[in-house]
Amino acid sequence: MAQICLSDARHRWAAAQGLDAPRVESVAATLERTGWVRTLGGLAGYLALSARNPSATVEAVNAAVASGEVGVSPAVRGCIYLVPRAHQGLALRLAQKLSEKRLAKEREKLHISDDELAGVGDAIMTALADGPRTTAQLRKQLPDGTVRSLGDAGKKMGVTSTLPPALRQLEFAGRIARTPVDARLDHERYAWSRCERDVGTWSDADATTLATLVLRWAGPLTRKELAAWTGLNQTQAKGALAAANAVAHELEGDEVFLGPDAGPTPAATGTLRWLPAMDNLFALRANARHLVDPSLHDVPVTNFGSRRNGTLGAMSQPIERTIVRDGEVLGMWAWDPETEAIVHTLSPHAADDDDAHDAERDRIRAAFSTVGHGKVFSLDTDARMSARAQRLRELRWP
Repeated sequence: MAQICLSDARHRWAAAQGLDAPRVESVAATLERTGWVRTLGGLAGYLALSARNPSATVEAVNAAVASGEVGVSPAVRGCIYLVPRAHQGLALRLAQKLSEKRLAKEREKLHISDDELAGVGDAIMTALADGPRTTAQLRKQLPDGTVRSLGDAGKKMGVTSTLPPALRQLEFAGRIARTPVDARLDHERYAWSRCERDVGTWSDADATTLATLVLRWAGPLTRKELAAWTGLNQTQAKGALAAANAVAHELEGDEVFLGPDAGPTPAATGTLRWLPAMDNLFALRANARHLVDPSLHDVPVTNFGSRRNGTLGAMSQPIERTIVRDGEVLGMWAWDPETEAIVHTLSPHAADDDDAHDAERDRIRAAFSTVGHGKVFSLDTDARMSARAQRLRELRWP
């Protein structure tokens, strides 16, 4: 089995993610080339795209959403992602496949019949005949008795009425689509509209296509990493890698895979990038240990969705925004709304480059100024952002 050294792997990851040589192109092309971007109602989507494509300003991304060039969709891990039009069917089929068991359990436990959902769905389609509606607007507009409250049992399962499962069923069938209100990604408010998409159902060919894409975006990667990011089980991931003709290599004792057309290792470019929280450079990995100098693995960070702090080497979904070069983490940055300052800290291994850092700060400030805030996710607060900035000010590197 061929060996891949760590520096080569880092260069491959930086290149696959488009961080070594940002490219001016359409927003859809960037998503196709470097991967679907998770949207959390904060700045992550905008900052991820502009780090890879200088022309992907906030205004350009919003315009791409408004035109349908790209769209928000359920996708991997039950989360909402920004995906190019060419991949929307694949994302929907995957999301439906991953949610089948959970949705079936909801319907069984809450006694929701096919006929009841079909009735709600018909009423939704009638309401949308006059144009897009938000979920709240649909709830008000649908005839009395159409939507049933699911009571305490529904609340325990996170489903308060029959409206959300009916919307999901229509979305998975390609009969309706969601669009962010005002075509903006910095919130999680969606309007629903009628459409006609031939979505189809998940197949083995889709698994192969997905594996081929992820190999392009994240190779070299392990089978477990492919399974964790896509939501496929280990057996499915193994079969998808085989069908995609993935080539096995060894990276520091791990079996990792590259696509059959991976080519030689790209050269390091020295390009500095300030990344958003939960960037795909990290999210596509099991953890960040290969992206961080071993001496920095135990530096404390904040994990997304967890009350417990984590460490720099173990993180895969960091709230801390990071500074990277050639696939290596050099430091972290944060926005302090109290002082309206961008705070950053560099590791002892990082050589400072004032011009490169200034250019990145200018890019970040331009996005913040256009959007009007610096939130990581929709429920982020000024107090949380200021606290994260203060932690960086107080951080002492090993």
